[in-house]
Amino acid sequence: MLDATEVPFDASQFAFRTNFDGFSTDNPALTSQLESAKNSYRDALLTFESQDKDAREQYKDEKDDGLTTAPFKDWAPQNYPSWFQAKQSLMAAGSRLTQIALAAFGPAYQDKLGKEQSDFSQAAYQAGHYPEFF
Repeated sequence: MLDATEVPFDASQFAFRTNFDGFSTDNPALTSQLESAKNSYRDALLTFESQDKDAREQYKDEKDDGLTTAPFKDWAPQNYPSWFQAKQSLMAAGSRLTQIALAAFGPAYQDKLGKEQSDFSQAAYQAGHYPEFF
């Protein structure tokens, strides 16, 4: 089973995180915060996807040239700091999105998120790698 970092990042796998169909809130402040959090999360997804692609290209070049034998998860934070920074930003954006959605929608959102995380994990295992959730 591969570590999640050994699999190229695909932002489209996380589209479910910004799908709030069937949920509503009467609190305009939460609605505004949620929209801002969704946009920040989407931006962070795309930024990390781009950084991941670039980092993997550099990693492959260095590995092919015999400059590294380290696994990507160890190589990237040390040799491609913008990858690590983008990952940290994505994790923070995902956490913020979850907190605001929980405040806006309550336990029903928590149930939805739990099911989606389970489905996401199952798909990762079936693909031969551990899941990494943002």
